[in-house]
Parts: sequence; C-alpha cells; structure tokens
Amino acid sequence: MQHLLQRAQSWAPSLVIGGFVAVAAFIGLTIAISPVVGVALAIGLSAVLLAPAVQHRVGLPPWWPLLPIAVLQPMNRLRPIPGVTVGDVGLVLLGAVALTLLPRSRLPARVVVPLIGTLVMAAGGLLGTIATQDWGISTVVQGGYYGGNGLLIFKFLLGAPCVIIIVSAVTSTRTLACYLAGAYAVGAAISSFFAMFPAYQDPYFQRAFGLGVHQLHLALTAVFGGIVALGWLISATRNWQRAAATVVGLLNAYGIILSGARSGLLALAAALFFLACVGRARGLLTFLGGSLLAFGVMVLVSPMLPEGSTINRLLGRGDLVGQVELSNGQHQQAAQDAIAEIGQHTLTGLGFGQGLDAHSLLLEAWNSAGVLGVIGVGMIWGTFALLWGRTLRYGVRRVDAVPAALLAGALGYFVLAQLENILWDRHLWFFLTLALLAAPRTRADLDESGGVPDDLVVSEPPVLVSH
Repeated sequence: MQHLLQRAQSWAPSLVIGGFVAVAAFIGLTIAISPVVGVALAIGLSAVLLAPAVQHRVGLPPWWPLLPIAVLQPMNRLRPIPGVTVGDVGLVLLGAVALTLLPRSRLPARVVVPLIGTLVMAAGGLLGTIATQDWGISTVVQGGYYGGNGLLIFKFLLGAPCVIIIVSAVTSTRTLACYLAGAYAVGAAISSFFAMFPAYQDPYFQRAFGLGVHQLHLALTAVFGGIVALGWLISATRNWQRAAATVVGLLNAYGIILSGARSGLLALAAALFFLACVGRARGLLTFLGGSLLAFGVMVLVSPMLPEGSTINRLLGRGDLVGQVELSNGQHQQAAQDAIAEIGQHTLTGLGFGQGLDAHSLLLEAWNSAGVLGVIGVGMIWGTFALLWGRTLRYGVRRVDAVPAALLAGALGYFVLAQLENILWDRHLWFFLTLALLAAPRTRADLDESGGVPDDLVVSEPPVLVSH
C-alpha cells in the first residue's frame, strides 16, 4: 500500500499537467465549433479556478462564481448555438464541479423524492415512445424550439434530473440557496427590463418576451423573481437592500404585465396569497388591501399599456380581444385532444414529442408518460404539498421570508402549469431545486432533529419559528 501511495504521488504532477492539457484541448475544440460557447467555458472555468484566490484577496465567498450562473438562468433566449443557452453552459460548468462534490453530498428526502419523480416521468416518456414507435427527427423551428421525440426525450432525461443533482451538489446551505435565488431574481429583472423595448416584443400580439424565448418564459421567470424580491424586502435589514429588492420586484411585476400572460398574473396572486397566509391575520389584511389597490391601479393605467398586455387581456379591452377568445378556445381544444389521446394510450402515453398537446401539467404528464408520468408528478408535487402544509401550519420568522417566498414561487408555478405547457426548461428546475433546498425550517423540524439543523445546514445556527 505504501508503495502504491508513493507511485501515486509521483504521478500527481503528470496527472495535473495532463488534465490541464485535456481541458485546454476541449476548450480549443469548443471555440472552433462555437467561439461564444468556447470563450464562455474558458471564462467560467477560470472563475472557478480563481475563486479561492479572489476569496483570499478580496474577501468574497468562494462560491461567488455561482451567482452569474444563476443570473443567466432566466435569459434562455441568449443561445450561442441552437438548443443551448448561455445559462446551460454555466450549468455544464457546475456539473464539472458537482462531480467532485457528489461523494460528499447528502441530499435530504425533500430533494431525493422529486428527483426520483423526474426519473420516473422520464422512464414513462421513454416507454411511451417505445410503445408508439414515434422516435421522430429533431428539427429546428421558429423561436428556437425543437420538434421530434428524440431530442425531447434527451432534453428531459438529461435536463431536469441533472439540474437537480448539480444544484443540490454545489448548494451546501440554505443561505447559499437564498443567494442563488436572489441572483435569479436579478436575472429575471434584467429580462423584464429588456421587455420594455420593441426589439424584445412581438409587434402582432403586442406582447413582450424580454430575454426569454417566449412570452410565457418571461411571465414565469418574472413571477419567480418578483416573489423572491418580496421575500428579500420583508427580511431586509438595510436600506440599500430594501431599495434593491423594490427595484427588482417592480421590474418583474412590469415584466408580467408586458408578457400578456394572464396565467402569470394568476400565479403571482397565488404566490402572494400563500405568503399572506404564512403572515397570518396581518399578512391577509395586507394582501386584501394590496389587491384592492392593485386592481384600481390596473384599471387606471390599462389605457396606457400595449393592447396585448396582461391587464388589457384580463379586462377584455382593446382591439385584440379576439386573440384572447381564440387563445381560450385553443386551450380548451388542447385539453380535449389530450383527454382523447389519454383514453387511447392510458398506460404508456404517447411519448415526449406527441404528448405535449395539453396546456395542463397533469394532463401533459399523463399524455406523454402514461401512468408513470402521473406517479412522477405525484412524487414531485406531493413533496411540495407537504412543505407548503408545514410552512402554513407553523409559520416562519421574518428572517426566513426568502425561503418561504421560494416555496410560494413553486406554488405559483404549479398554478400556472395548470394552464400552460412549461415543463422541460432548465431554469424552471433550477428554481424549484432552490425552493426545495431552502425550504424554511419549522419548530417541528427542529423537534424531530433535537434542535440540530439538518445536513444541508452546516454553517447556520438553529432558527426558531413562531406561530
């Protein structure tokens, strides 16, 4: 054994040099294929390697390179090559780091169960594709979307589970999860800011997409960013934090309005109502007063907004009301088609490609992955339901408003997903994983662990909660 150790030590310099040569060759090859992706990989890898030195000289925490990756997640329109976003490049870099951390990672059940749920859904989609023998051919279509079962299978098989594993492996504390959520909110605000300009709007529908690939992506990321900003505002202790949270929150709220997605407004309302219930009587009174004020403001400002804005579509104003009626009809028809297809392929589903007809999370999962899809959805959202219930029952302290806001954002997505077919996107699973990791601790959690925080929390003192 001692001889083997000595030989390993003698090989170490060669292995290090060989590793650097291999990485440099990979980056060089990537630059030859796509200069933007290659340069991004080089910058990201350099940031990871220099993180300890920057921490020593500047005082930044060693995980600071993670923040830009979180900021980039909502901007899925920034695609250096088709099908790959800049945020995906960051996730690949995180994956390289996560491989070294996985042996020491101890994922809690609230992460493991949804992870297994995504794998079960993926298995169901693969089974559905085998049953229908519709593998398809991947083709690029307008807006950067892809058609064909083959690519959609790999998009999910390699997408959601990998994002959950990567983010969980590199996020060791609830504090870090909250920082990453704040960075995501900033990225969503940047996307909403660009949504104000004509170049990032659809002139026919008069709806904005910002730095998202579609109006619904802008709406969803703005809901996530807006609710996190509210949690940040509630728990802020300094004026600059309150000011920053207010700006981020207002930008995201405006992004929802410009997107024209009524489901986004409904999702935001559901998330706000959840936080109001956590805040008990005071929170509910604030929610009621704020809702009345918001409705009055919406009625007053609607004439000054684009006709395709969420408010005008909700109130039925403007010359584009016909588009709203057409959209409602298409949603109803999509649901009917999905139900008919589920009746024909109840057990196996149709596979990921043809099983995307429904604008509903449950119908979409059943239609694409059959019974396994329904089981997977139950595992994922059953876990969230338990977290929502415990948070509502026991409440949280004001300093834990951001973790509570993350859970509220997950609830907002669940509501939105009953009306839309957003299921595959990596930025979605990035946020949902942070919501699981940052789930606020209740008194019951501390009682079960004897007052000791769980394995994810290694640097924070126990937090007591109030009713």
